[in-house]
Amino acid sequence: PIVMSEYLLRPDVDGYREGVSRYLRWLLRSRQNSLTFHLLNTIDLEAWLPYLTSITTEAAELGVEVGFVTGFVDQQQNAFRLVMPDDPRSPEQQIADKLDLLTSTGISLIGFQIGTSEFTKPDENEILGWMNLAVTHLEMSQPELEVYAWIHITCGLELDQGGSFYHLPLQANERLGAFVHTT
Repeated sequence: PIVMSEYLLRPDVDGYREGVSRYLRWLLRSRQNSLTFHLLNTIDLEAWLPYLTSITTEAAELGVEVGFVTGFVDQQQNAFRLVMPDDPRSPEQQIADKLDLLTSTGISLIGFQIGTSEFTKPDENEILGWMNLAVTHLEMSQPELEVYAWIHITCGLELDQGGSFYHLPLQANERLGAFVHTT
């Protein structure tokens, strides 16, 4: 819910947490049971993690799943990145550490944007390795968590060997599901 992003990502604004509670109840009245959003790099992790934990706790009591989409190296629209080039840790360590931190909030699902943007891509072998690492790590640390790849179906981005770049998750760990982004 793009409109709700402000409420979901800004714990420092008076009234936003109450707004999220109203939204969760609206979801139920609308016969919906899932809330997802894009994680942005504008969050203050220290303040945001307990905020999201309070949201996922309330949502779970209502039977609503909460999750978000994040990228490995997505640079589009202030996306939160699991891998930062200026971080001295290896990309693999950054991914594991950030996933542990983010999933400590009690989320039910997580989606991965695999491109550097919707229309540009990182090294294919590297991103495939990162997808497999993330899924394997989450299988061990959060076995109940649903894990998806964000699939842009209208994008013509191609693999080096031919075929759609956004079909690359088909080569990853079979536990990785598809979260199809339509237009």
